[in-house]
Amino acid sequence: MGTQMTKVALSNIKPNNEYTLNEIDPETGKPKTIRGYELLENIMTSINALSDLGKEKIKKQLCNPDGTIDIDKFSEFLEEELDQRDADANLIDGIEVVEVPLYDEKTGEPLTNPETGQPLTERRFNVELEAMSSIDWIQSIIVSKINKEVCDINVKGNAFYQRPAWGVEGKPLILDDKVVDFAKRGINNGEKLNVINNDGSMDAVISLDFFYDILPEGIRDNFEKSREWLFKHKIIGNTPDVHANCINARIPTQAQSSIGALRFVDVLPVVRDTIILPQEITGIDGSDFDIDKRYLVRLSYNITYGKNRDTEDVVSTIFDEKENPTDYYRNKLINNYLVLLKSHGILTDHGLDWGDSSHTSLSSIDKDTKLVTDVRDIINRNKPKKRYYAFQFGNIAF
Repeated sequence: MGTQMTKVALSNIKPNNEYTLNEIDPETGKPKTIRGYELLENIMTSINALSDLGKEKIKKQLCNPDGTIDIDKFSEFLEEELDQRDADANLIDGIEVVEVPLYDEKTGEPLTNPETGQPLTERRFNVELEAMSSIDWIQSIIVSKINKEVCDINVKGNAFYQRPAWGVEGKPLILDDKVVDFAKRGINNGEKLNVINNDGSMDAVISLDFFYDILPEGIRDNFEKSREWLFKHKIIGNTPDVHANCINARIPTQAQSSIGALRFVDVLPVVRDTIILPQEITGIDGSDFDIDKRYLVRLSYNITYGKNRDTEDVVSTIFDEKENPTDYYRNKLINNYLVLLKSHGILTDHGLDWGDSSHTSLSSIDKDTKLVTDVRDIINRNKPKKRYYAFQFGNIAF
């Protein structure tokens, strides 16, 4: 998740406000709610937990059980990273681990094991890291590894190119036998993509590759079967029981209007890394179609695939905290962000029921820009007309 997306969305939480969840309270029959301060606590708890899991992953990869660096694991890690960066052979040779005999500091004699009489040795790099000419490079590799695993918020997702909805929406005016099948196969049945749904999410159409990691292996190369599987398990669809499962952000993320909760209503064939959003999106976040990119993060899915045709696949977004803490906290984080982003309002039979953040989520990005310029103008008005500098500069004119 991008840092701007993470911070901008958080800045709009109102601690004492109620936010609506997708869960139904069995006693009241109404959707459950959560307070803003609980929402913030859930988000920060998830971020901290993912950071701790990243730290443990690094320790497992590079350290001994007591927490000290395992030089063999460390050497293997550096060799793999440097090899990917086409490092020269001398550098690769320098980080190899060798057995070095130990000597007495006073006498200079080799040290031996008093019980066996065997020479004492120590495992070291062939060349000490501090003595290498590329130590800065090695240091940047280590820092990058820590940032990736500990500081970055790693979730499922990727960058997708935004294309317009022109030519996708609409149906044939006259339906005869030849075009009935075409109408059924149209993207989202030719319906207009909604900028806001009954649950506060936004419609979108995405290329099929976004779901390759969860599709059953036997149908990934078959678009029709893959599409049918996604509809069947409510991962995509244009019905009230299909909920938002993805957060999208435009780069640069200038305001909350640059971020949205997406419900995918259909998938695109043939193309890859492509997303279609409602036409109104250009007025909301200032995007256009000169190869704009949307950065998407989605929920992880817990899937038990059927072993044969008689056994159904079981699809869920629920994970056990102890068995799979990474996906548990990933989904907890994304679900709480989705609750926040959908709070801008819901679409009812009487029109749009405005929520707490409608003014920032659904208004034009130009209004956010105007807020900044208005503040700038106020600051400039209060500045003295004559400015005093520590040094006066001039130029020679001829």
